[in-house]
Amino acid sequence: MKSLGDRNKDIIARFKKMGEPTKTHVIAGFIVTLIILFVVVFILYGGESILPGKEEITYTIKWQEQYSPAIQHSHKLTQREPLLIEDDIIQGNLTFIQFELTWEDNREGIVRNLSDQLTMTIEPPPGTQTKFHPADTREGYTSPLRITATLNDIPSDIILPKLGMDQVSQKIKEYATNNGKGIWEVHLSIDPRNLFDRGNDICLIVTYGYYEALVGEEY
Repeated sequence: MKSLGDRNKDIIARFKKMGEPTKTHVIAGFIVTLIILFVVVFILYGGESILPGKEEITYTIKWQEQYSPAIQHSHKLTQREPLLIEDDIIQGNLTFIQFELTWEDNREGIVRNLSDQLTMTIEPPPGTQTKFHPADTREGYTSPLRITATLNDIPSDIILPKLGMDQVSQKIKEYATNNGKGIWEVHLSIDPRNLFDRGNDICLIVTYGYYEALVGEEY
């Protein structure tokens, strides 16, 4: 027959065995909670910043000015037929457009006042915000005549830390502009000072500049 002390030991041992499954369940539940938390963080942050050995990328956007090939228009300009030349500029992010009119007076007078006087006037697309240098109209007796329309400033460089390429592309779109796109009209006329002068052969040269984005990566 067991003594009272032995009976107490048996009761304590039974309680210990009953507590072992409870501890196991608590540990298992804690591990599952950690796994769920890790998965949630991984989904929210794309998993890139929490993976070991993965470096964060900083993107830089630098803007570079480019220049178009020259567009040339050759025509005969006479007193009876003022000339209209239209240029459809489809390039975006324009910084400037330059119009240069050249000609050779085929009956140039001995003095300047007897030489032909040519006039060039520039009309931009409706709604265009621009400044002309020296003005939107020029006239002169000697070739060439030049008019420059300044349009959009080149943006400052941008640093974009911890962003994806989709966000970088969106930022580039924010700096895009259509100001200056469309049909530019160039009105030309001649005032011959020689009665026998039937006009001159002229050449209009159009060039323009624009900016584009260059994306770089820094680790």
